[in-house]
Amino acid sequence: MKMSMSSNIASGLSRSQMKSPYRPKDLMTLSSFVSNCKDRGIETSREQLEYYDQYNLLVPVALVNHGAVEFRKVLGDFEGKEEWRFTPADGFEAIKYKEVEEQLYYAPGGLHIGFTDPISGKDSLTLYEEDGLVIYPWKEEFKPWVQYRGKETSEYFVKSPEELGDDYEIIYSKDQIFALKEIHRTINIKLSDKFLFDTTADWDKAGANIHKFIPTLINAAQQNVIWFYEITELLHQILNLQEKEYEYFEQEYQNRLEEFGGDEKEALQDAKHAVRYYEENTMPELAKATQKETKLKLNEIAERREHIISLSKWQDPTVNWFDQIETIPGSSLGKSKGVYRLVLDYYNFANHLGWYLELLGKDIPTIKKLILGTDNLKTCIVCKNKFIPGDKRQIACSPECTKKNKYDTIKRKRKSGVYKT
Repeated sequence: MKMSMSSNIASGLSRSQMKSPYRPKDLMTLSSFVSNCKDRGIETSREQLEYYDQYNLLVPVALVNHGAVEFRKVLGDFEGKEEWRFTPADGFEAIKYKEVEEQLYYAPGGLHIGFTDPISGKDSLTLYEEDGLVIYPWKEEFKPWVQYRGKETSEYFVKSPEELGDDYEIIYSKDQIFALKEIHRTINIKLSDKFLFDTTADWDKAGANIHKFIPTLINAAQQNVIWFYEITELLHQILNLQEKEYEYFEQEYQNRLEEFGGDEKEALQDAKHAVRYYEENTMPELAKATQKETKLKLNEIAERREHIISLSKWQDPTVNWFDQIETIPGSSLGKSKGVYRLVLDYYNFANHLGWYLELLGKDIPTIKKLILGTDNLKTCIVCKNKFIPGDKRQIACSPECTKKNKYDTIKRKRKSGVYKT
């Protein structure tokens, strides 16, 4: 439901309370965030996100100023042709060119979000902040986004940085998609046919009544967003733990590779043993330290995991074939689009939480059991009926279906040329 930007509706919780957790590598520009949402079946836009920012529902992580980059105008031989061109002033060497203008020129700087500088080890947002180019919107009063746009210029290269103004890029975290979904789920008001009116007066009366509920809807959406932010913050700590384990494996592998004189097979096998010991002994201790930092108790984490799985199940268009997901290669799942891609993100979220809970000794039901009611249920590849297999390899529910599946497989292979008659 769209609300007027001039509305005086109370916005509930403060902007600072709606601060989103993030990992530097998961940051993305507004346009990338919108595309990422659309890839997962969530329709949104710059206008809608500005709306949610105004009402403290989905506040961007940061605003990053493009800044101004210095250029020199030079005359030189470019690809066999003499012409004037602009070249970055940084590292500029006048001796390479036939003529150089004394005037400095300026153009908007590029923006590189989500990377870590290999020399300093600092992430890009930190580097921009050190240069005074970052605004954190959760620390500021809301401003219409048009105020963060640079000045319109007739030329790309201008003679002073003041001509460009301050042009900011709006930055979101990839995981804010879960919060956005909660906002849509909470404040999406639909009127049934019985609420259609004949007169303008009736419509005005209905509109006035609807607006009475909007503050309540906003507050409910904010609470749902915070719920996801709390568990997302833990998710980020879990991902950092898993990356530590991977880094440990990489280091152990390189050490073993040198120790075994370049024998990759021996090095890999020995490194796996080392990582297994690391996971069984070191990782639980690191997880316990992480647990002390979060306000969520293990039972609460387990409950939130189950809630996330229920959200997945509710949206999953293939829930009746959930048991067959295990047979699909991860590379293929990663190429899926629409709501199913979003559902996979939810399942992945739940998987990480499950890994963490098991690391801390918590006994939890599998996702499969929560979705299907049992860990053993499968869907017959032929008739699609549910059945409990005799062993892990069984994919058909009966001898008849097994025979038909074998016949269909041979038929497909003959058609593709694998079997020749």
